[in-house]
Amino acid sequence: MNGRNGEALLKKIQALSFAKVETELYLDAHPDATGALEYYRNILRELDDAMTEYQNEYGPLFAEGVVGDRWTWVEGKWPWQLGIPDGKEEK
Repeated sequence: MNGRNGEALLKKIQALSFAKVETELYLDAHPDATGALEYYRNILRELDDAMTEYQNEYGPLFAEGVVGDRWTWVEGKWPWQLGIPDGKEEK
């Protein structure tokens, strides 16, 4: 696993998640803004793609992201531990 790529992908997911929430808030106040709605749909697609890519490479981001025939949620590093070498805690 390449921690740097995983970290970059997590940052992308965080940015897209932020944009998603902000756009939802905007649309709450401006429900007829067709440009904002199209932007929101694009953000949803990009976020789904980024989360799928991350989960395929590094494992589930959330418990509901577990796929396959066994429970893998607790295996491997957690997303926030990507930069920590195996067996060592960050201080």
